[in-house]
Amino acid sequence: MINNSDLVKLVARETGYASANVKEILDTLYDIIEDKLKSGEETIRFGRFIFETKIVQPRQVKNFITGEFFEKPAHLKCWVKPNTLLKRDFQKIELK
Repeated sequence: MINNSDLVKLVARETGYASANVKEILDTLYDIIEDKLKSGEETIRFGRFIFETKIVQPRQVKNFITGEFFEKPAHLKCWVKPNTLLKRDFQKIELK
């Protein structure tokens, strides 16, 4: 698994930019994507990734410990998936 710190180091090494500059750029990128999704943008196509959001309607759910039902309020669900090019690249990889 790669974390943000590892990503900053990798990008800095590959591009020759200072880690501080790379961190600032990535933080700005994360903020832009987050702001767009929170403002109601349903789909953001970014490079080889697609960020999608969907409003999940309120529904009745069961607490399995107490057995009680309660209403789960409406909320925003977000996920990231690969675009067609990345999916095609994944299909070419042979698993051992």
